[in-house]
Amino acid sequence: MDYPLIQNFLQPLYYTNASSNDGKWSDKEFDSLVDKANAETDTAKAVQTFQQAEEVVRDNMAAIPLWYQNGSAGYSERLSNVKLNPFSVPVYNEIKVG
Repeated sequence: MDYPLIQNFLQPLYYTNASSNDGKWSDKEFDSLVDKANAETDTAKAVQTFQQAEEVVRDNMAAIPLWYQNGSAGYSERLSNVKLNPFSVPVYNEIKVG
């Protein structure tokens, strides 16, 4: 997904009759929120609306993840604030040394 918007992650997978909506899931509220977010010119408002659409997907269990990629990480007393992003990749710019 692209930052800050998750449109290209949500819409192709869950929008009614979308190209990658292989499960044929359909929800009028979700579609309406995506349409509203796509029309929004204020990025912050669009982000909020896409988050609402994401909640509809979550609450209706539009998909069931069958696996989750495990992240690989290490440990060092010299590092702090080490976090993994949703794709199990370290957030390098937030790691602190010392």
